[in-house]
Amino acid sequence: MARTFVATSFQYLSIDSTAVTAVPVSFSAWIYPASSHVGRIVGIGSTGNSYYFSLQTNGQWIVMQTRDVGGTSGALSNAQVTLNVWSHVAGVSAAVDSRFSWLNGVVGAENTNSHTPVALDRTRVAVYPPSNTQYFDGRIADVAIWSAALTADEIVALSKGVHPRRICPSALKGFYPIWGLHSPEVDLSGLGNDLALAGAPARADDPPVEPFSRRWWGTIPLIETAPPPSGQPTMRRWGGVPGMMLTGRVGW
Repeated sequence: MARTFVATSFQYLSIDSTAVTAVPVSFSAWIYPASSHVGRIVGIGSTGNSYYFSLQTNGQWIVMQTRDVGGTSGALSNAQVTLNVWSHVAGVSAAVDSRFSWLNGVVGAENTNSHTPVALDRTRVAVYPPSNTQYFDGRIADVAIWSAALTADEIVALSKGVHPRRICPSALKGFYPIWGLHSPEVDLSGLGNDLALAGAPARADDPPVEPFSRRWWGTIPLIETAPPPSGQPTMRRWGGVPGMMLTGRVGW
């Protein structure tokens, strides 16, 4: 599932801590924007100043943005996001002078201005990380944060519906399916940094990805067979659980 965030109702998710405090950092999420606006998707920021790493919308552009004492710089997506449609978005800041935005598995141009945010101590979804403003308007699901610079292949895999826990798992520092069933929203990264709800964002329909890849809960690895013939189900099984077979469709 997902949650719908209404900007005028000041709805967001938060925790006053972060497991990532410097580059490299990567963000991933599925979004369904309801309007053209400046809205934050996910970010980590500082309580005492306006420093942050943030993935956001700016109008209908996706922006991976960084702010420090010297100012703000952002990398734009290659195209504008479509309103009222699910899209996969990602942002990568591999170094203090390198950031990219991704939309549906396609990268935009690199921004190379140098910025070094400090004193980062909070994680936010659907709101400006340092303070309560620039609320997101629309649905958000499957938010993930890594202390690594994800590769192109890894981001393309995420845009095809591969589960975030199967991408660079040693660096996964936050994974929030945002099922709309829990308060707080659970962190499945293993770190337990659950997100508190503000403004009661409502439960909403899923992104269009294969459900077994999204709703896997637990530590048993999911094993896939070879790609099936076109149009045929993929056979999948839980590793280590004899005779437990599931069928579903997944992008290869």
